Amino acid sequence: MADPFIGEIRAVGFSFAPRNWAICKGQLMEISQNASLFSLIGSNYGGDGRVTFGIADLRGRTVTGQGQPPGQANRVIGQLGGRQNITLQSAQLPPHNHPLNASSKEGTTSDPTNAVLATGSGSSKVTVSIPAGIPVSGQIGSGPGASPLQNGQTSDSKTASGSVTTEMYTAASSLTPMSANSIGNTGTGAFISVEQPYLTLNYIMALDGIYPTRS
Repeated sequence: MADPFIGEIRAVGFSFAPRNWAICKGQLMEISQNASLFSLIGSNYGGDGRVTFGIADLRGRTVTGQGQPPGQANRVIGQLGGRQNITLQSAQLPPHNHPLNASSKEGTTSDPTNAVLATGSGSSKVTVSIPAGIPVSGQIGSGPGASPLQNGQTSDSKTASGSVTTEMYTAASSLTPMSANSIGNTGTGAFISVEQPYLTLNYIMALDGIYPTRS
């Protein structure tokens, strides 16, 4: 291969590192045996900076340029980032609601299976205990089925029967939480892949070659 700059990284189509090159897999090198390379890259890619330093680890990674473009985060040499998969959190979902269907018609069943909320209806009987001989007047209930109570009632109780409508709706200011079982859970929390389309090559770094100058 033509003389490279020391520390130069190339992508090649074969699976090994030629002489004086190293595969970029994050391995540690001894500073004493690679002083020129260490003087250029330091411990940007690992190592303690005293005895060892690291080679860039490009296994399963893409390369991004250093610096901070307008409106984006700053990237420094050796910085790692990104994920193969993510799990969405509730805070990342767009605002939405889950409507609860109901009917404005009278209910026809007391079994909630495959049914929706409706206006309650039905018949009810109310028993009122009154001491014997107490004169009373008026009536219990209202509507066609109401039972009047007359003066001089001699029985100590009276049963009133009639149609009773039960209101199934109330103002939104007085909400009562229902059981979590009322609305079933959805989703499985599976990971979402965020990988871009890729082609795998072999990245290698030059251990020897031309020492680059700034001028």
